[in-house]
Amino acid sequence: MLQNPIAYFLPADQAQLVLVMIVSIPLSYILSLIYNKYLLLALTMTITISFQSLLFPEEKWLLWGQQQIVYLLILYCPRSYIGHIVTFESFLLLSCVQLRRMYNAYGINSFDITGILMMQLFNYIGLAYNYQNGGKP
Repeated sequence: MLQNPIAYFLPADQAQLVLVMIVSIPLSYILSLIYNKYLLLALTMTITISFQSLLFPEEKWLLWGQQQIVYLLILYCPRSYIGHIVTFESFLLLSCVQLRRMYNAYGINSFDITGILMMQLFNYIGLAYNYQNGGKP
């Protein structure tokens, strides 16, 4: 089995993250050469799901579940308040994740899902406010 050469210098979780970041550079270039939008979408989704599954084997469901929750909120909540609703829901989710991390990993400086989740939440909140503002005359 292949060993991650970066794991000799960094903890295993951080070595995986660095390796994924290095691998994503040539993958991004290869994806930029694809002009078929369906192939590009399929490859991008496959690579994203693969990286998330590799980095967060137990917590990947949190990322995927949050995406579905936001889309359901956008579908069924009033458009004039959707930005506020998604912001409040995202704040509650992130608070629960941080409390769980403080309970499970207090004093341990390990790589976890909170950074990725916060970046994803910024995108969802932006989507919700853009959708809310698009309904204004």
